[in-house]
Amino acid sequence: MALILRTIFFLLSLNLISTNEAFSKQSHIMLPSSSPPSLSSEHQRIEKLTNLHFYYHDIKNKNNPTIVQIVNTPKNVPNEFGSTYVMDDEMTEGPEMNSKHIGRAQGLFGQASLNGIGMGENRLDRVKLCQAFSLVRVGID
Repeated sequence: MALILRTIFFLLSLNLISTNEAFSKQSHIMLPSSSPPSLSSEHQRIEKLTNLHFYYHDIKNKNNPTIVQIVNTPKNVPNEFGSTYVMDDEMTEGPEMNSKHIGRAQGLFGQASLNGIGMGENRLDRVKLCQAFSLVRVGID
């Protein structure tokens, strides 16, 4: 019985590998396979480094906020650890609100600092959280 199962598994694995290669050739999406793709001009990868610089602006006023806390911290937690926010921020080329509009940063993030350093105290913590948990769409609205 074990021999039959191993044989079936082996045959299915071979079929999956050949399917991956055929899919990669047709779609130009590289999937893992047992043999490397040919290095023809259509399959060569050219890596390009792009540095993006943009600013997004959190507005917390009562009239028109762009960031809202949706989950509050329990009363027994001394800092904001666990607080969850949703945002829809305008992104600009420069740090000023009136600089050129280039898109929006939309998403969800949580406060993950146990030591009390959080939003407003260390902006780098906030940027790391947004990069990890938010959907960023760049483009003209």
